[in-house]
Amino acid sequence: MLEELVARWGYVAIAIGAVLEGETAVIVGAALAHHGMLDARAVAITAFAGSFAGDQAWYWLGRRSGARLIASRPRWADRASRAQARMRRCGDAYVVAFRFLYGLRVVSPVLLGAAEFPARRFVPLNAIGAALWSVAITALGWSLGSAIQALLGRLARIEELIAVAAVVALVIAVATRIVRRRRAASPARDVDGATPAE
Repeated sequence: MLEELVARWGYVAIAIGAVLEGETAVIVGAALAHHGMLDARAVAITAFAGSFAGDQAWYWLGRRSGARLIASRPRWADRASRAQARMRRCGDAYVVAFRFLYGLRVVSPVLLGAAEFPARRFVPLNAIGAALWSVAITALGWSLGSAIQALLGRLARIEELIAVAAVVALVIAVATRIVRRRRAASPARDVDGATPAE
């Protein structure tokens, strides 16, 4: 049931997650790929497509009504000033890297659009950034999947050791009880080993 749901909707969830600030969706998708429920290459390609398409949409929204959009969201104002400072400092490198900067993922393409950053430069830089991001986040998710599998393997080994210890403890407890019952049931002997006369 779970595998069917993941197979049917997993890539859709990854694409939607990648459009938003969705590292989590990609990491979970890659971890599931490590367990054979999804394909890792398909996870990375889906993450790339969602990230690229989402940032292109935010960019064009910024071109159309970026200033109004930022003004209507007070939380974006501080992020916008941080993003603008980094854009001035880093130039094209910022366009490639903004999706790696927490909290600036959505506001950055809006600002770039509002600042009329040239579309002919934004598209290839956005594609490079989306490709780097999707590969990096998929690799992170795959590594976490590997770590989880190793942890589960260790837990299985610990469970085996606990089961063996429990069996040994049970055998010792039963043996001790049998020995005590036999001692209690056997007739008392005096000091030199003879059974006392009745």
